[in-house]
Amino acid sequence: DREMDLSLEASHLERFAQQFSNDPTVHVPEVHRGLSSSRVLTLERVAGIRADDIAALHRAGLDPRIVAERLARHYLAMIFVHGFFHADPHPGNLLVLPGHVVAYLDFGMTGRLDRTMRETLAEVVLALGERDEAALGRSLLALADCDEEPEPRAFEADMAELMGQYAYRPLREWRLGRILEQLLSMTAKHRVRIPAELFLMVKTLTELESLTLTLDPDFDAVSAAAP
Repeated sequence: DREMDLSLEASHLERFAQQFSNDPTVHVPEVHRGLSSSRVLTLERVAGIRADDIAALHRAGLDPRIVAERLARHYLAMIFVHGFFHADPHPGNLLVLPGHVVAYLDFGMTGRLDRTMRETLAEVVLALGERDEAALGRSLLALADCDEEPEPRAFEADMAELMGQYAYRPLREWRLGRILEQLLSMTAKHRVRIPAELFLMVKTLTELESLTLTLDPDFDAVSAAAP
């Protein structure tokens, strides 16, 4: 029913516009409040190119690699800086405007991460980038609720095995969303509860990553996330 209350979606749009108000590379359609209610949402009409329409981007003189870099930068800011993210990044909701500006549409699905969760998540990504299993284990447990601490040796062994799959691959071959998904499900195996918002965030990142790789096959999400 929350998807039906369109006044909620209007406030999501306005919050999102506010957090990117200083970023000229983000466009958020303006809400026409006088023409909107809980049942009707009236927005500024936005004409742009679907983010996955590579032929149309080229025809318009736009570089798909710049679009990939901007999408990644925007999403990393949503997740790690603002803690409020657009959770439905399918290409029809992301339009590219002249000058590689990205317009975000459809705020029916959004996610929130509180400050502690964002900081801990940043530690998880850092530990991944540094291939530091002990730090990875600690920060993962800090993200979760445990009824009892998992058996440390078994937990670390699983962590080491997962890291081993990636250890010798160059970072640009890593899929951040996929790795986080594997980490969360491995953590869940040890009867550690992961907040639902994190799963939504990982699903969002995974979707976004497949789009950025369509736009730029060499795109490296882990390095983009490092700063």
